[in-house]
Amino acid sequence: MCSLIQFVIGLLIFNVITAQSLSTNEKVNHLGRDLLELNIFEQHGNDSSTIHELDLSNQLIHTIQPGVFNQTKNLKILKLSHNQLKVINRDWLTISLTNLERLILRKNQINEIGLLAFDNLRSLRFLDLRHNHLGNLLDGTFWGLNRVERLYLDHNHITTIRYGWTYGMESLKILSMKFNQINSIELEAFKSFSRRLLRLNLHSNRLQQITTFSLINLNQLERLDLSNNSIKKIEPQSFYSLKKLQLLDLSMNKLSNVFNEDGELFIGMESLKDLRLNSNHIEKIGVNTFFDLHSLITLNISSNPIEMIEQESLDHITNVENLYIENINLTCDCQIEWLHSWLKLLSPDIRERIATQLQCSRPIELRGEESFMNIDPFNLLCLNDDMKFEKNGHDKILPDLEERVLHPSLDDKLFKKSDMAPHFDYEPANITGELGQSVHIECPGRAISATNVSLSRYDKQLKFVAALERRVQIEFNDENGKTFFTIQPLTFNDSGFYNCNAWNEFGEIHSKFYLSVIDPDKQNHRYDHDHESSIINNDDDKKWPILYICLIIIYTILILLLRLLIIYVVKLIQKLMKTSTNHQNTEDDDDAAAADDDDDDDDIEKKQIPFTTSLTMNLAVDKSIDGIEKNLYPFLNMETFKV
Repeated sequence: MCSLIQFVIGLLIFNVITAQSLSTNEKVNHLGRDLLELNIFEQHGNDSSTIHELDLSNQLIHTIQPGVFNQTKNLKILKLSHNQLKVINRDWLTISLTNLERLILRKNQINEIGLLAFDNLRSLRFLDLRHNHLGNLLDGTFWGLNRVERLYLDHNHITTIRYGWTYGMESLKILSMKFNQINSIELEAFKSFSRRLLRLNLHSNRLQQITTFSLINLNQLERLDLSNNSIKKIEPQSFYSLKKLQLLDLSMNKLSNVFNEDGELFIGMESLKDLRLNSNHIEKIGVNTFFDLHSLITLNISSNPIEMIEQESLDHITNVENLYIENINLTCDCQIEWLHSWLKLLSPDIRERIATQLQCSRPIELRGEESFMNIDPFNLLCLNDDMKFEKNGHDKILPDLEERVLHPSLDDKLFKKSDMAPHFDYEPANITGELGQSVHIECPGRAISATNVSLSRYDKQLKFVAALERRVQIEFNDENGKTFFTIQPLTFNDSGFYNCNAWNEFGEIHSKFYLSVIDPDKQNHRYDHDHESSIINNDDDKKWPILYICLIIIYTILILLLRLLIIYVVKLIQKLMKTSTNHQNTEDDDDAAAADDDDDDDDIEKKQIPFTTSLTMNLAVDKSIDGIEKNLYPFLNMETFKV
């Protein structure tokens, strides 16, 4: 260690030690305690506390012995670039480097960062790891760097941005990851520093799409560079949380067709001043393409195959000063006449700068004009998308002089509106997933025209819990045009009905399916009991039909018996009534005979008896001619009748 101190002090010039004073023969490949003894140390003393900056670049160093920097406690800048280091270990980035503010390790061969390697660098604000061999970083790689404001990871082999390895970097303001192999951004990847990050550079990577959750919560971001990727799709409102973004670079991607046709992409981006869309595959600027970009000053849409700029499409960017529109395939017909009027509203210098960039690709008669303002608006014909040419090799347009409309040829391919509307290749089936695992949902919506696909809860009053908790990932398959949604991990709150939605300007469709979430542990635990119960229930189920038939038979027999009993009782009552009637008739005959033998007074007296009251007659006994009482009706056991 004394040798290192002598080396450090010997090269001290204005509190800065550099490797430039070392000759070629003095370069070392192992930075250790006993390998840096040089004669020049003696003239600089032995006080290492005055060393603030140490430059050991270009020394072919491939290993650093533990404890080398133990006595450089006031060191603020350490440069180790252009060496052959492969591993960063915690044992040489010791607690003695507590005051270190800048660590430069670019252009080494670093492919591994040890566990908690930077834990002692509590004051570090600048970390440069450019031009190394870093791949997928471990969780907690940068733990302890809670004061780092700038992190440069350009020119490495990183493929995924994950929350795990960014954890703990709460003060990060600038993150540069240019020229990597990044193809995905995980949910909440920028959560640790989302409230402070100002600049994010992902230039020259392999991103293919930007989802709604890729850049969520980057509320303070001012500059975002996504240029030179392979981005084909940007979901609506992907930039919704970027309220303070001032520069957005989407150049050199694969954006195509009508860019941002629904106008949802830039909603809320009131601070955006510089938008770069050059070198894409955009064919048309729609009315809503630049919706809500009222603060835009610079717009670059050069080097796109743009054929049409719709009227009012530039009305949303009234403050634009720099419009770059070179190398486009503009069709100059009557539908572009409004652009001529719009340019007249600009100041002369801005108008001329834009007009000289506007070049007409068709019709041929207007090609080569130095300025768009030189074209007479009255000469702009109303051309159809499929222009008809003369078969004379001169490609001369044949306008209808009366209507100034060009007619399509007979072999044009026409599509009905119904053909352009989206459709599902097949209906999504019901899905069952296990608790804590992932489930993949395919929404196979497609159409001839560009189609948007989304996933939502069927009942709009229910919250899409998985989306709110950032558990939904979206993948787009370019080959078959299908969209896949992945929910991971599954919870019981995810169960329910969902809708696959597909829409474009020609229509929209929805398909309903059910997602079930089961707990495999509970299912297995109940299997034996359920199986045994099912066997018993099956036996009982077999007995029920026989018992049911027996009950029906018994019920039928009882009904028949009841009917027979009723018939019997009715007949018995009728028989009794008939018998009673016969006895009464017999009594009436006897009374009539007796009445004839009575004297007239008794007959008169009987006729005077009122019929409205109960008549009491003694029928039990009577007197014979000889005066002896005898029973006239011995079979009756009562003495009176009430009539």
